[in-house]
Amino acid sequence: FTKTPLSTMHFRGTKEVFGHATASDFWLQLRRVLEAHRGERFLLGGYWSPVDTLAHRLGPLDESGDAEITSIALLMEEIFFKRLDPADRDGTLLLMTADHGQVTTPPSSAILLDDHPILRDALLLPPLGESRVPFFHVRTGQEETVWNYLHEHLSEQFVFLSQDDVLRSGLLGPGEPYSEVRHRLGDIIGIARGESFIVRDKDTANKMWGRHGGLLPQEMLVPLLAVRLDGGS
Repeated sequence: FTKTPLSTMHFRGTKEVFGHATASDFWLQLRRVLEAHRGERFLLGGYWSPVDTLAHRLGPLDESGDAEITSIALLMEEIFFKRLDPADRDGTLLLMTADHGQVTTPPSSAILLDDHPILRDALLLPPLGESRVPFFHVRTGQEETVWNYLHEHLSEQFVFLSQDDVLRSGLLGPGEPYSEVRHRLGDIIGIARGESFIVRDKDTANKMWGRHGGLLPQEMLVPLLAVRLDGGS
């Protein structure tokens, strides 16, 4: 992920970026970077994706997620903790968290755009964003048609907000929105209720059993573990 568009945005201002190929290499790289910058004050971040990948593919409650967490934890103990020089433990705080959770989204919870031709044909393009937070870009002159259709047919599955409502709400964070946000956000934004999600067709609905983007606690609340590696408090 070192050169993806999302990484490029996140890494602005970062001094160094290191890729990794395996779980063992992940912890080895973190240990080596700490060693190389011993005594410096800096933030070192690492991201491990398979827990998220498995949850998308098989659902967040599948045993595979627990197995992957066990695997990465064992390697953390053997390759990182046990071999970390005491000098690199000194003054070092380890934080472990996730960027989001997931909810189980069986195909039966899908809303297929192809089943709503009036809505589909009034949109400039299929909904963008997350399938649980779709961005609707509406054709000129079709704003009222789309707004009314969404509320009449899909209000039990989604909450719908105008672009201005979302920008005023603080859902996107504090401060003045970036100038491109209005163009990318869409004219109407949906926020999923329950397990619902919207996709184009049945094939797309069957691709993932776990999704995120909505406002359910399972998606928004994540653990944060913190420990001083030098044993301090």
